[in-house]
Amino acid sequence: MLSLLGAFQSSQAAPVVDDLNSASVDAVPGTAEIVPQPVVHEVVILFHQNAATNNKTKVYVLKLQLVKSSNLPPDWKGAAILYQSKRLLAVKGRDGTSMLFKFPKRNVPSDLAEQAIFATYEVFGIARYGTDTKPPSDAVIANLLKDELPVEGKR
Repeated sequence: MLSLLGAFQSSQAAPVVDDLNSASVDAVPGTAEIVPQPVVHEVVILFHQNAATNNKTKVYVLKLQLVKSSNLPPDWKGAAILYQSKRLLAVKGRDGTSMLFKFPKRNVPSDLAEQAIFATYEVFGIARYGTDTKPPSDAVIANLLKDELPVEGKR
């Protein structure tokens, strides 16, 4: 347990800052659940936006493919702000938890870098479900949460 905590703390560092203005980062308040998937070395973020749209809570599901050299984040759930920008995501919890997921050569916009010291995880793919379309169904969410390698000949 101590070595895991040490690895988590050692991944926290001040990110390289990009010279972009605040319009480059969208901040959305809500509740986030971080679900690491060690078998496939991915992370699923389930996010429920606080502001209701059309009398329904907006639900996002984000699936992130981490580079092999990146550690997995811990399981976490709580009230948070989801920050989104081109090729990066960040989750800042009310409890002080701060996680940043970004492409290796992507710098962090300066307005986001001022928010907190983030535990940083490098990704090579981000899939977004429900951000520009209708919310994903329970079946789609259940499929995204499966932490298993594909079996040859099956999908």
